[in-house]
This record gives sequence, structure tokens and C-alpha cells, in this order.
Amino acid sequence: MPVHAKNNPANNPARPASGSSLTLGNTLPPGSSPSHPLDLASFLDSPARQVVMGHVLFIHAHPDDEAVQTGALVAALAARTQVSILTCTRGEMGEAIPGVLPENATAQDFIAQRLRETARGREILGAQAGYFLGTPPALAPGAHARHYSDSGMRWIREGLAGPAPQAPANALALLPLAQEVDDAVALATAIGATVLIGYDAEGSYGHPDHLRAHEIALGVARRTGLPLFEIASGGIAPGSGVASGSSVASADTSGDTYGSAPGITPGGAAVAPPAEGAFTWVDVSGYVDTAARALAEYRTQLSLVEKQGRLMIRHVGGQYQEIYAQAGLRARSLP
Repeated sequence: MPVHAKNNPANNPARPASGSSLTLGNTLPPGSSPSHPLDLASFLDSPARQVVMGHVLFIHAHPDDEAVQTGALVAALAARTQVSILTCTRGEMGEAIPGVLPENATAQDFIAQRLRETARGREILGAQAGYFLGTPPALAPGAHARHYSDSGMRWIREGLAGPAPQAPANALALLPLAQEVDDAVALATAIGATVLIGYDAEGSYGHPDHLRAHEIALGVARRTGLPLFEIASGGIAPGSGVASGSSVASADTSGDTYGSAPGITPGGAAVAPPAEGAFTWVDVSGYVDTAARALAEYRTQLSLVEKQGRLMIRHVGGQYQEIYAQAGLRARSLP
């Protein structure tokens, strides 16, 4: 990828030094909502600029999440500063839209195609680099390279998700969290990340790998002291076909794998969502077209269709989702 002016260290202030008057609690301006988001210029003129305008590391679960969950936000930040993306798995448990791959395609062909899709998607969004957890430099010092697999997903009961019954032994949600944090810390240190952006406690729609990615982000923040901003979740309740926050509508809820599952963990224990401040909603609508161009690359996982007078994502399972034009962010305070 070409070197841009944004990659000049002079344009990328380091995060505030210890003792600075800037704290996570006062970085995000209040008073915004999904219907009345803060314009991007005001957000970047706020104290948040001192934290966000460094080297941003997004932590995502699967290939395509960077575009589906945060496409316009990634593009907005990448136009101004360094952005890297850590993907925890290669999406092995997913399925492909019929006709995209040859009929004789193998599981390895599917994974290879997903890797090509995410590489192209990241490039269009403007991310400086992408990494996979367990592959250097996202690997703890002295450890052998390791592969974290997609855990799949099943609904244990309404509101409680867990790994698929056929999840492999190396599934992200089943391996030790401490090991995964070690690998992610190694990456954050190696690339000089100054801020983390990851899922909130709902994990966007309750997928076990998203919940584990949330836990990994928390672990990295605690270990390194890096600021962590959480992304507001959106999804549908299992079997309801009703969008949480009106962001998704299901075409066929009988086979839904997307849902909103607040306050759950991969191990199945219910936990209360963190008692944190409200999300600050930021208008990133100026980057929806960029997000759409990136999304068009994920041909095994989704297609872009006109629905209700606007361009929407149609997932491989038949669910419809908006291309997010607002990003909900919350500074996560850590003990």
C-alpha cells in the first residue's frame, strides 16, 4: 500500500502521557444519538482527537466484520490517521453464497477466498495493515504460530448464544483467553498502537467469537494501558426478525444466525453489561460509499441490494442490514 501523508509520525500524536488532564471519561462529547449524530468534524475537534488520532487498532472476529460492522468508521479514521485491523479467525465455519465458488471448491478454497476478500476490503477502506491472531506479529514472544478457528454459533436458548456443536478444538471461543490476549498484546506492542476499538459486551449480535473478541480487547487494554473505545452493538433477536435499533431485518428468521444477545459470555454465564456512559454517535455518512465499495468485495458472504429505497447488505443467510452511517462509540473505563 502506498505511503500516505497520514503515516508521517508528525501527523500522529501519541496518546496522552500518564498524568495528562485528558481521561477516557471526558474524551467523547455527550448529547448525540443515532438520529442526531455528532458530525465528524466536531468529533475530531473534541478531546477525543488526542486519543483517536494516533495508530488505531480495530479488533474484529471474522473476515468481513471490519466492513460490515465498522466500514464507514474505518474509512473515516483511515483518511486521517493510521489504522490497522486484527482479525481473530478466518471465518472457517461460515457458508458461501451459492454460485460464488466452483461446485468442487474445498474448505481450503473457501478460506482462501475469504482471505482475498478481506485483504481487498481492508485496502478499499484505507487500513494500513491487517493481521490474523496467532500469526506473527500477532503472536506472543517465544510461541509457535497458532491458528484460531471460527467457533460457529448456535442458540442455546433465547438470548444465550454458544459455539456450534461441531466447533473445532482450536475454536477462538474455546481456547484460553489469556493466550489470545498474549498474542494480541504482542501485535499492539509491535505496531505501536495508541488506541483500541472493539465490540461492546453484546458483541454486535452475540456471536461467541465477537464476545471473545470483546474480551480480548479488554485484556489488551488492561495489559497495555491503551485506551479502548467500544462500538455500539446492533442486531436482531433470535427468531424475531425485528431489528435492534432498526439496523437489521431478517428475510428468513427460521435459520437466523444473527441476533442481539446482551450481557452474555461464550461460557454461557449471564453478566450485566458494564455500567458505563451512553454512546456518542458520530456521523460517518460521508464514508458510506467507501464502505459499500469494500462490502462489494465480500462476495462469498453478502451482496448489496436495493431495498426500501436504499442500498442494503443481504447476508448469506438472507438477513438484511443497513450500511451503518453512524458509529456509536463509548470510552471504556478499566479498573
